[in-house]
Amino acid sequence: MPEIKHSAFAGYLKGLDRQEAGQGVQVYFFFGEEYLRNSLLAELVARLVPEDRKALNYDTFDASDSGIFEALERVNTFSLTPGARVFAIRDCELSSRGSAQDTQFMKAKQAWQKNESGKAARFFLGGLSRLGLTLKGASAKKIASKTDLDPSGDADWIEALIEHCVARKLKVPQAHDSRTALTRAVKKGFPGNHFLCLTADKPEKRSALFKALKEAGMVVDCLVPLTERKADKAEQEAVLRAQIESVLKPLGKRLAPDAYGVLFDYTGFSPRKFAGDLDKLASYVGARDVITAADVKAALTRTRLDPVYELTGAVAARKTDQALFYLSSLIENEFHPLQVLAALINQVRKLLTAKLFITSEEGKIWHSRAGYNEFKSRMIPAIQAYDQRLADVFTQWQAALEKQMEHKAKGTKAKSKSSKSSDLLVAKNPNNPYPVYLLLKNASRFDMGDLVQAMEILSQADLQLKTSALMPKLVLEEAVLKICSSGSGAA
Repeated sequence: MPEIKHSAFAGYLKGLDRQEAGQGVQVYFFFGEEYLRNSLLAELVARLVPEDRKALNYDTFDASDSGIFEALERVNTFSLTPGARVFAIRDCELSSRGSAQDTQFMKAKQAWQKNESGKAARFFLGGLSRLGLTLKGASAKKIASKTDLDPSGDADWIEALIEHCVARKLKVPQAHDSRTALTRAVKKGFPGNHFLCLTADKPEKRSALFKALKEAGMVVDCLVPLTERKADKAEQEAVLRAQIESVLKPLGKRLAPDAYGVLFDYTGFSPRKFAGDLDKLASYVGARDVITAADVKAALTRTRLDPVYELTGAVAARKTDQALFYLSSLIENEFHPLQVLAALINQVRKLLTAKLFITSEEGKIWHSRAGYNEFKSRMIPAIQAYDQRLADVFTQWQAALEKQMEHKAKGTKAKSKSSKSSDLLVAKNPNNPYPVYLLLKNASRFDMGDLVQAMEILSQADLQLKTSALMPKLVLEEAVLKICSSGSGAA
């Protein structure tokens, strides 16, 4: 059976007939973005099961061993009720047994931090079952010794969750290999008009279960790339535009063209939050059929968690107001100040690398007015030649260093750690030239002296953060202001 993208699933549903559905695909697997995969599952259920029969003909199960075995028992039992029967197992783990137990604990940690204690306990007990531990014999140190968890950083929530489970007299379920049973059942098939649906975050495509699902059923890829590449941002926007259509059209509302950008700035790429805010806006405007940008600003509070690259991008473009805004957002969302500082240092190092190319013999071909097409055709070859020259120099240095170390060791060959020095290359991935194009354009906004001074500013900020009592936010704000506004290249 095929593996299709989420955008193609609506077309598939249009051709799906309730009466003949049981003769075709009976297994569906949705993986990827949570809100998206759950929405497509809901659309499939609505297509297969009439609304007035959902209470009898639609059942959901958790992905614990007991939940999976119960689902398999139910889906393999012939039903006396007419019509299609749909059984859904949510949040499955398709990876290997060893990594699956780590995932159980990480899901438990995430649920516990969200105050979802019941969900956290279920994942935690499932993880203990796979490790062969009981609540009495469990401890943060013992769990960490059998997994990739941090025995110090994860100790508090693990011990608190153990106390929670003990206080409620919860028990570790008996260990069963539910994934093997699920794999066999998928290969064998189910009674006519019975459907099994599974959802997961990001499966291990080499696992036997995934291969069985793809061979016997339909796999729907709901992954949405979250990078800043133009194609990826277009896919993100397409998903959110689809949310606008599905939420507002049935209500007879529409979003004004300028309101989309404001709403996206408030939520970021979060389909669940985006859809929820659209519903709030529809109620807010009342009888009006158009939602404006002013409505978004009046009715909503900005909840977007700005990624670090928004800050570093604003600093690289010397946009002071934006840089201070994103810095404030990151600090308010509890990003560690040293993490923010490390990102700024990394950005300035990239700008220095680009500036070194611009001032080199090969870089004479570059000019800041160059269009992207000209850059790809004329300038990428020059960058590759520059990077190759650097790589040759690094190789010579490495050989000389190894020879010197052998000489000092008096004939005993001493191996030095290999250093590719790739941080000094301009185009680490020439097949993706657009980020390099933006980097060079931003580097052109700085003189070499500006960038050297920026590194000194960040070094001073590092010292202040680690040794002084100054507020970290003020230290970082001062550094950002100095980098964006000082020097001859400042806007």
